[in-house]
Amino acid sequence: MAGVESIYFTVTVSDKFLRITDKLPFPEPPPTEFFLKVRDAKREVAVTTQGNNVGSVDVYVSKNEKDWLVHEENMEVEADTTYNIDDKAFPPPPPSKSKQEAAKEDTKN
Repeated sequence: MAGVESIYFTVTVSDKFLRITDKLPFPEPPPTEFFLKVRDAKREVAVTTQGNNVGSVDVYVSKNEKDWLVHEENMEVEADTTYNIDDKAFPPPPPSKSKQEAAKEDTKN
């Protein structure tokens, strides 16, 4: 039997916006969006679950609330469980200027 249960999210590595979409109801409800800082308390999100207290969500992340990146689609979630969202969806930062200059110097020699 389906129900609605609470799952929880925290963030690691950096502060970010999260967009969580509950995948089980049809039609899908609007996503839940919020901003979390690394040291913030966990954030509760209501998710539809099947009889085994397991649901499915899409998790998107953003640094600016405009450019959303997939963290994980169809992520299986269990009632009363906390999920830590890291920065795996974000591209790596560009190398520091000194490394870029060093690379230019290497190509000249």
